[in-house]
Amino acid sequence: MLSDHHHVQSTSSAKEALHLITQEYFDLILCDLMMPQMTGVDFFSEVKKLNENQANHIGFMSGGAYAPQVQKFIKENPMLLIEKPFMRQKLLEFVDELMHHVH
Repeated sequence: MLSDHHHVQSTSSAKEALHLITQEYFDLILCDLMMPQMTGVDFFSEVKKLNENQANHIGFMSGGAYAPQVQKFIKENPMLLIEKPFMRQKLLEFVDELMHHVH
């Protein structure tokens, strides 16, 4: 959905994404809040340990169904979230908003 407008690199796991973050810098990272091995909140915490500046470049996606830890995180960071399902145009607008926020 984004590759026509942005250079996109995707991973199939949070662990793989954490490894990539140690290798290169990303203008923006999109992360699901609810993932099998690690929540988006946990991912954010791990990225913050690796590179605090890079952690400020994370935007989250979610389809709902939040654990209490995730609900608290959403309340503290409302502009960092896009709700699924979303259309391509809404995702592009979300990415543009995040890019303006981090730069």
